[in-house]
Amino acid sequence: MFSAALLMAISLAAGHPAPEDHTFHAVQWSFRSLPLIEVLRNFERITELPVVVEPAAQPLLGCVRLSIGSSELATLDEAQAQLEELLDEMGMTLRRTPERWVLGRKKGAEVPWGCKKPLRKPYFPHPATLAEVTTKDRSLARPQSQSRTYDVSLGARFIMAYVDGRPLGLKVFSIRKKSPLRAAGLENGDVILTVHGVPMDEMSRRALLFRAVSMGRGTVEIRRRGMPVRLELTPRSDDAAAPDAGVRN
Repeated sequence: MFSAALLMAISLAAGHPAPEDHTFHAVQWSFRSLPLIEVLRNFERITELPVVVEPAAQPLLGCVRLSIGSSELATLDEAQAQLEELLDEMGMTLRRTPERWVLGRKKGAEVPWGCKKPLRKPYFPHPATLAEVTTKDRSLARPQSQSRTYDVSLGARFIMAYVDGRPLGLKVFSIRKKSPLRAAGLENGDVILTVHGVPMDEMSRRALLFRAVSMGRGTVEIRRRGMPVRLELTPRSDDAAAPDAGVRN
């Protein structure tokens, strides 16, 4: 029932301008649930309005999780209404002012399932932005929804890499010996930033990576041990397995 709102909120649409009619295409995400702070952080990016959290709601940012269903199509107004309805069931409120979103908690509301009782004290005695809250609790600065995904076709595992709570790219590890990634010159620990100029900020974009390394065409920009590296792909033979095969400087 709430899948459109939640998927829209985590679609990480930064850099992809929304149509004028405010219609958002939700994307399939590989996680079953996300911490509330992550949904709000990306909701900020999509709506281009900051989220301010009232003191009573601040302790809930790290313990409340929102379930995600199948992908759908949703307008901003529909997504906002559905998200508000879900938060209402947890004793929370989300209202919009001309300049911001305000997340609050109903008086006398029960502690949501999954949160410790009693709740910790608020981070601030006044409404605070998400950025301010993370300065008080660094555990909230790094997304808590990390999910390692094994891709059979690419012969490697992936995890989303983040910087300041925002997706940077796909970090690859456990690369198998005959993986096309190894033949393309990638190494364990590399963070894949772009393929053909397309940001790798969603797990679903592994398909583009597979096509690129399989065909041996285009460029792959990565970060290796903190340094930027650009790989120029070239066609490879089926039995190419050497680490340097398929790479042209």
